[in-house]
Amino acid sequence: MITLAIVSIVGLFAVFIALKSVTPVKICALCASVAATRLGLLALKLIWGIGGLMLIAILMGESITGIMYRFGYSMKPKRNPLVDLSIIASGTVIVYYITTGIIEKGAVVVSGVVLALALGATVIIKNPASRISKQLQKGLEKCCE
Repeated sequence: MITLAIVSIVGLFAVFIALKSVTPVKICALCASVAATRLGLLALKLIWGIGGLMLIAILMGESITGIMYRFGYSMKPKRNPLVDLSIIASGTVIVYYITTGIIEKGAVVVSGVVLALALGATVIIKNPASRISKQLQKGLEKCCE
């Protein structure tokens, strides 16, 4: 099944790159390739019972990371690692639910708190003259060093 997934991602990547050269649609060819492969594998699993959830979960994790980077690139003037963290936390809770059917209330609460912190930090950072904003920005800039 992994071979099918890799062949699918590579083949679809070529298709999406070709589509980008002839259409004005702005899509990430790699993200679209992984998403389409994941959906195809999910369809195989749900309709015919072929394959397992492990590979689908791995591809979902890749998609969560892609969403995080795509959203981060759109943030001006700088990425906020707390927003990245909230996307990873929320995405993990969602993928866990999709693959297991279990909702853990504690994980939902923690994800919500992280999201609230990310939104709060974003509001604080928008006031660059504030001392708290400067300290927060300095700390967040060193997050991924």
